[in-house]
Amino acid sequence: DFLRYYTGYPKKEVNSRVELFESEPHLHEILKQGNPIMLCLTMPGFRDTKEIVEEFHRASERYRRVRFILVDCTKHVPFCQQRSPKDFPWLEMFHMTRNRFTGQKNVDFQVFKYHPSAYGIQEFLKQKKGIWPDSAAV
Repeated sequence: DFLRYYTGYPKKEVNSRVELFESEPHLHEILKQGNPIMLCLTMPGFRDTKEIVEEFHRASERYRRVRFILVDCTKHVPFCQQRSPKDFPWLEMFHMTRNRFTGQKNVDFQVFKYHPSAYGIQEFLKQKKGIWPDSAAV
């Protein structure tokens, strides 16, 4: 409590919509609902993890249509090994797409290669997926 005052000002409360990763089948259920997913793989203790997770929470305030899921790789080792991140924290975007001609559904995913901040996530969603922030949250 003392440190909150020592830094000069209390930080703004964040109305985070970030969910904790439960299991891979749960992730598939969310994809079937048609919601895009921003996934953040974390490993406590790695550099910048705390700051990027805070930015992930901040970005989640702006998008009601996007599900933000945080994965602790110390608890979900097989899933994280399957994703094979190059570094931690690692961000990816998942989205269910439908082929116009066959009607078949496919999972499209893209690795996040923008600045790891709320603004970077916003630009990634706008430019790569055409998803704009909710007007009430901006």
